[in-house]
Amino acid sequence: MREVLGSVMQARGRTLAFDVLAERLGSMTAVPSRLIDVALYEIRRIFAATPYSCPIERIRGEGLRWSVVAA
Repeated sequence: MREVLGSVMQARGRTLAFDVLAERLGSMTAVPSRLIDVALYEIRRIFAATPYSCPIERIRGEGLRWSVVAA
């Protein structure tokens, strides 16, 4: 989970492809996207316990993007 969060934070504003995330996770399994989905679920669950919304968007077919709107 930390690898996904850290990688997406470093790519702020850009879409980080699923295959890049899977490579960073070191996943050689047949379904690396499932590992990414589980990590994203955990990250969203953590943010749900805070007054902040989750800044990670899942871009269908492309990857994840960190998008923070300035208050």
